[in-house]
Amino acid sequence: MKPLYIIITSLLPILSFSQDLFTVKEININEGLKSKQGKYLKLSNYVIRNSDATPDDLYHKTVLWFNENFKSDGNMILEDEKGKFIRIQGSTKELLKTHEVVTSTLGYQGYRYILDIKFKYGRYKIEPISLKTFSKDESLSEGWYERGFSNKILDADGEELVNGKNDMNTQLIFFNALTLNLDEFLNGNKITGEEEVW
Repeated sequence: MKPLYIIITSLLPILSFSQDLFTVKEININEGLKSKQGKYLKLSNYVIRNSDATPDDLYHKTVLWFNENFKSDGNMILEDEKGKFIRIQGSTKELLKTHEVVTSTLGYQGYRYILDIKFKYGRYKIEPISLKTFSKDESLSEGWYERGFSNKILDADGEELVNGKNDMNTQLIFFNALTLNLDEFLNGNKITGEEEVW
């Protein structure tokens, strides 16, 4: 847990001054089933990064980046349109979401995510579409399940759920690291400016 805290605190200066990395916002749900009510943390819907490259160049470099970095089973390009967008599915064993088993918290046995990456002249947009977990625990049904990009941090009675906050922090770190990795591949060490409008 201590290494995670160190990583989070080291990313805070970057996250505080940049509009082009993922952030987290709070959402309150006060209606519907009591089990679904409470306060949630939700990952921002997308990030926009700048680049001097053309949409075609960004597309081709992103395909190269994917082929160099996504070599394990479950990683694939799901859809693409040259110079416009690419939809990728990535997989990882890195802890992105946990669940309660009796008195302890466990991670799942695998994670898959889908990202849309769209290109325009001078910029590209990364949008998380799906986050699934794989379970083969005896306590859960085996298979892939959609989890999305929000995590409950307070239940309907106001009780704090620490695991929800930890899960969101790991997701934030993971997707921002992926964004920075792609940006370095596309732009080298060049600092990109802020762009808020797609």
